[in-house]
Amino acid sequence: MDTLAEACADAGLVITSVSTDQDLREVCGRIKGHMPAGGVLLDTSTVAVATAREVAADLADADIA
Repeated sequence: MDTLAEACADAGLVITSVSTDQDLREVCGRIKGHMPAGGVLLDTSTVAVATAREVAADLADADIA
């Protein structure tokens, strides 16, 4: 797999770990467009709790937990 889209296309689980709030927003925004509904995104990033909640709510709109 060469791209994020290919990696996420059939993924039931994606794990992220980034170092800044903005990086998490960017990566999850890109993942949201490619991960199938019903998938789970497990984030292990060191970011603000508010950012984690913001991203979770955004992903929930696409039926990604």
